Amino acid sequence: MIIFRRIATIIFILNMTHLLFAGDNPLWVIDIKPPGKSGNQFSYLHELNKSGSGVKVYFSHENDILITFSRYAVPDNRKIKNAKKLKPTVFVALLINGETGNLIKRVEWSVDKSIASSDVYIHAFPEGGYLLRIGGNLQALDSSLSVIHRRTLAPLPPEQAYNIIMPRLGYYFVVDQNINGRDRIYEIMDWRTFETVEKMNASDFRIKDIWNDRLLGIDLLRAGKYRWLLEKKMGDSSWTNFQIDSPRLQDAKFIYNGAIVVTCSMDDSGLFGPSFWFIMEDGKRSDPVYYGKNDKERMGEIVPTAKSPVIAVYAYKLSDMRMFLDIGLAGTFWRDYWDVTTRQRLLRIKVEKDEVDCELSSDGRKLVVLKKKKLEMYDLPTTPAKEE
Repeated sequence: MIIFRRIATIIFILNMTHLLFAGDNPLWVIDIKPPGKSGNQFSYLHELNKSGSGVKVYFSHENDILITFSRYAVPDNRKIKNAKKLKPTVFVALLINGETGNLIKRVEWSVDKSIASSDVYIHAFPEGGYLLRIGGNLQALDSSLSVIHRRTLAPLPPEQAYNIIMPRLGYYFVVDQNINGRDRIYEIMDWRTFETVEKMNASDFRIKDIWNDRLLGIDLLRAGKYRWLLEKKMGDSSWTNFQIDSPRLQDAKFIYNGAIVVTCSMDDSGLFGPSFWFIMEDGKRSDPVYYGKNDKERMGEIVPTAKSPVIAVYAYKLSDMRMFLDIGLAGTFWRDYWDVTTRQRLLRIKVEKDEVDCELSSDGRKLVVLKKKKLEMYDLPTTPAKEE
C-alpha cells in the first residue's frame, strides 16, 4: 500500500509538472540537422552536433547571437569517448542575426595542442565587443570579431590557473589567478587598452563581480552565523562590509541598477535545507524569496541581466522515486525568471535533457536556447506567470 501511494504521488507530480512548465512557443526555431547536406542556409550549424565540441551561446551587445565551439583532433577518426582529455585544434565563432538566424560572420582561430579546452573561450562585453582567451593569450575583438589588440598573460605552473570575471556594465574585467585553492592574485584590466588598473592579493575573500569601477566580494572568514559581503571602488584601500544574517552566504552579483542580488542557504553546508535570494540596495535588504521551504526544491546559480530588473534562477527538485529506487539525484531541473522590483515570477522553463546551453539577453526580453537538434529564440513576458 505504501509503494502504491508513492507511485500515485509520482504520477500526480508528473502531471502537475506538465502544467507547471507549459510555456510560450518560440519566436523562431532553426533545425541544426536539417534534411539535405548542401544548399541549406543553416548548414553552418551542422558542426554543433559533433561530440565534445564545448558549444556555448551568447547574446551580443546588439542582441545578435554568438555561438562558439571547438574542433578536436581525433586519432584515426575514432569516436570521442572522453572529450575532456582531447585538445582543441580550432576554435570557431559564429555570429548570427538575432532576428532571422542567418549567419553574419564566421571566424576561426587555430589552437596550440598544449592548450586545454577549458582555457579556450570568448566573452561578450556589455558595452560591445568581445574578450577572447586562448591559453594565456588575450585578444580584444570588436563587434565584427576583428582583433583590436592583444596581451599575453604570464605563464603559470601546472597547479595554478587563470579565470576571467566579466562585468555586466563597463569595460573593466578581472583576471583571477588561483595560486593554491585559497590564495588568489586579482588583476583588474581595461578591455580598451589591456592595461592593469589595480592588482591585489587575497586569501580571506573572493571577488565575485564587477560593475564599472565597483568590486563585489565575499569574506571567507566565519564569525558565528554571520557572513560578510564586501564592496569597494577600484583604487580604494579598504572595503565596505555588510553583515549578512545567514548560515551560508553563497553568492552575490550586481544587477541592472547597480544594486546587488544575494543568495544564501539556511544550511551551513549549502547542500540541504531551504535557500533564498534578496536584493540589497543602499544598505537595505528586500524581503527574501525562498526555495525549498516546504519541499525538495534547491536553488542553484542566479544570472542577472545588465539592463533590466530580470534575473534567471537555476533550480531543481529531487524526485520522490529515489525514495524507493536507487537512481541517484533524479529530478526536475528548470529556470525561473523573476522581476526583482516586484519579486514576481515571470516565467518557468523546464530544462530538457537535450538542452546544450542558453542565454538571456541583457534587456531581459529574449532567451536563446541551444539544443542538440534545434536553436530556439523566445520572447520573455513582462507580466507575472499564471500559477498552476
